[in-house]
Amino acid sequence: MTKSLQRRNFVTVLLMAMLPAAIACAQPLPAGLHGSSGNEQDYARVTVFGIEAKGSKFVYVFDRSGSMDGAPLAAAKKQLLVSLQPLGETQQFDILFFNHRVVVFDGGSGQKRAMFATDRNKQLAAEFVQRIAADGGTDRTLALRTALKLQPDVIFFLSDEDKPMPAKELEEIAKANDRVGAQICTIEFGKGAQQAGVSSMAELAQANNGKHVYVDVTKLSK
Repeated sequence: MTKSLQRRNFVTVLLMAMLPAAIACAQPLPAGLHGSSGNEQDYARVTVFGIEAKGSKFVYVFDRSGSMDGAPLAAAKKQLLVSLQPLGETQQFDILFFNHRVVVFDGGSGQKRAMFATDRNKQLAAEFVQRIAADGGTDRTLALRTALKLQPDVIFFLSDEDKPMPAKELEEIAKANDRVGAQICTIEFGKGAQQAGVSSMAELAQANNGKHVYVDVTKLSK
């Protein structure tokens, strides 16, 4: 065998050995994860009312309308603040409370953008959350549109099902999310046992790669 042929054979073997690693590196990130490096340490696992989701940017969209007054809002606040604890300084979060309007946590910066989960920002978030009171009506679509503009990996959307979201609004959110790819996980508050059939909150999760949980608010305590 000539030296030239030996070199060609060596290069062929080397390229074949490198091929599996190259393919692995080319695999896309899981749906909803927008991180550039794809390193496992860039992501966190967060749980809200038993729903676990993985990502690097989380947005909490919580109902604060009049029907959430008392134990429901108190329990929602507690779950939200506990769920921030696993986040490290490389992850980001934002908090939106809504009724007929949307109030966005901005850490005092005046800018609507996700915050890095530093100890300071977590403390500011706790102070913001504690100031929230329940009142007013409900505009879920406005809140979700606002959240999607932040381009998160995961949205935790908590609301009661006093008035189901119309199919047109569900379609609008799913279409807007096509450009973002967020996983929308829904926490549905209700009184008593879960009703038969699929609620609009469950449909919202199903249409956006998310999970859904029902919470009986009569079993909550302040």
